[in-house]
Amino acid sequence: MPSVRLLRSTGLLYLGIAIVGVLGLKVIPGIVVGDDPVTTLANLRALEPVFRSGIAVELAGQALFLFVPLALYRVFRNTNADLAALMVILGIISVPISFVAVAGELGAVWLANASELVAFAPRGELDTIALVLLRMHGQLLLTATIFWGLWLVPLALLELRAAFVPRLVGVLVMAAACTYVFDALVSVVLPAQADALSGLMSVGEAGELATMLWLLVARPISAPRRALAVGA
Repeated sequence: MPSVRLLRSTGLLYLGIAIVGVLGLKVIPGIVVGDDPVTTLANLRALEPVFRSGIAVELAGQALFLFVPLALYRVFRNTNADLAALMVILGIISVPISFVAVAGELGAVWLANASELVAFAPRGELDTIALVLLRMHGQLLLTATIFWGLWLVPLALLELRAAFVPRLVGVLVMAAACTYVFDALVSVVLPAQADALSGLMSVGEAGELATMLWLLVARPISAPRRALAVGA
């Protein structure tokens, strides 16, 4: 079993990412009103500092997330090095996609407030481009969502194989992986039904928290228990 210190540090890192992610989800969705472009543009102008703070939180969260798969690799590399490496690759792929998505938000808030550009293009055209950039942000995050699910598949398999991890943790993480991917596919194929299923998706995705909680509370396995786990 990996050292308790490694498990705790990885769990705290994972927890930090979750907190940053929640902060990002609370700030920007309150400003961007998907079915009301007029209110969205008004918010971008009136709440520009708040919106930019939300973008900063997103960037910080994605930058920190880079270290989560690497830390988990150290936890599970002795369980199966190939699966651990695949987990890292799939996890890191989502980060550049998310960074590009955030660039769309930066462009949108700039255009919505760039009074100097009115001399070169009508305000209405600039607002339309800003809304398109916000829309692209959502579509790019939809792509990233697939990888948010895919990287959990090898992680779940590692947890199911590792004798020092409760099997329930692996089962919950696998359920979260499938939910992320299913959520993304539903949003692509049946976008009208995506909102209706959002509650169910959130419940499934909460399974990802199982790894975090286990990392924070795991205890060393005693010699008799370890022998029993290996024998099983």
